[in-house]
Amino acid sequence: MFGWLRNLLQRSLSDNKGPFYITDPRSWDTFFVGQSTDAGEQVTAEKMVGVAAVWQAVGMIAGDVSKLPLGVFRRRGKDREEDRDHPASWIIRPDCWAGPEHELSSLTVWRRLMIHALIWPRGYVLIDRDERGTPIGLSNLLPDRTELKTTESGRLVVVSQIDSRYYAFAPTDVIMVENIAFDSGECDSFGPLKAAKENIGMQLAKRKFGGKFYSQGCHAGGWLEVPPGASDKARQKMEEGLKKKSEPENWFRALVLRDGFKWHSTMVSPGEAQSAELDEAEVRNVARFYRMSPSRLGVKESISYNSEEAARRAYHDETLSFWLKQIATECTLKLLTAVQYERDTHFIEHNIHALNWADTQTLISVGVQGVTNGIWSPDEVRRWFNYSAWPGGIGEKPFQPMNMQLLGEEPEPEPEPEPMPEPEDDDEEEETEDEGDTDGDGTANDQQ
Repeated sequence: MFGWLRNLLQRSLSDNKGPFYITDPRSWDTFFVGQSTDAGEQVTAEKMVGVAAVWQAVGMIAGDVSKLPLGVFRRRGKDREEDRDHPASWIIRPDCWAGPEHELSSLTVWRRLMIHALIWPRGYVLIDRDERGTPIGLSNLLPDRTELKTTESGRLVVVSQIDSRYYAFAPTDVIMVENIAFDSGECDSFGPLKAAKENIGMQLAKRKFGGKFYSQGCHAGGWLEVPPGASDKARQKMEEGLKKKSEPENWFRALVLRDGFKWHSTMVSPGEAQSAELDEAEVRNVARFYRMSPSRLGVKESISYNSEEAARRAYHDETLSFWLKQIATECTLKLLTAVQYERDTHFIEHNIHALNWADTQTLISVGVQGVTNGIWSPDEVRRWFNYSAWPGGIGEKPFQPMNMQLLGEEPEPEPEPEPMPEPEDDDEEEETEDEGDTDGDGTANDQQ
């Protein structure tokens, strides 16, 4: 917790209406036992993330959202420029500290926010402000201890349990990212943890079955048929032999049944239970819950993309854009000043081009075309690859194509070439030469 916000807004709720209270059995079931399922497994947040497909999906989405550059931009007419001097810019950029204590980076705060929102109905980030109301830090609130409540006066507040006490915060001081949720505001009302509990419970039951199956040396269970008239000693000896067969040192030894004893298997193998098919089906279900292509989780699908760039674009449009827009909107509403928001002079947005970065060959091709058409300067393209600028500033100036003109304007006519000088008459030149070769009396000189 930071600064003045704790002193101004914190209060202990005497009506005990926080997200967890000892008199409500649902709280104990949700936070300590888990969501019950038809498969017989209790699903908690820890168990849910322990499923490989959920771990991969949550880690991928949270990591991609948190690493995208998030910045404050200032409008300059029709143009815009990043305002790195804005106070919010120093706490929202992934490469900055999230607070004055320099304990967590903003990258960590955004990643935790996404993990919370992908498991629970909402994720919460508390905004710390100084005495003037300027944002100076961000910190995560636990999603299973935080919820929205309406006071008796009809005011909406965010109630969170911190160190065994309840605190109320104004919604303008909490960045909230919401999954599919209802209006109740309860932290366990809905969300992936409750919606996917049956699918996750089936995965947990299958994993337990596989663990037991392999821990017993892949020996199937069943029952022993005892022939009529068998003595108790023979039956007891046969039962002891079966128990020894299940011990690891006897897994690869043969078991001989004599005197009419018969073994009947009552258990199907993982292959007969379609364990592999169930794995793939559950991966597809996890992909559906998080609105992402199954190919992102390693499962082949019928839809194919022409390039990896097209696949990344589909990943952004179908999966990430919803979360990115929520975060950018919440930051714009709650981190800018009232004047900046009302006059629309600033806004906060992600740079999604960092996600759509292509391979080196494509980047070089795009860079060459951009420099040739005057879109970027050579030094701007060199910075893509962390190269230094050309010396002397020659790379800062963009090129201008010479074969292009403005739409609707007629090209300037080319100037007419200057006329060539008229050549001198050859006959006059010969006559001049003849005059130079005669004597004064008009007779030609004899050639020696």
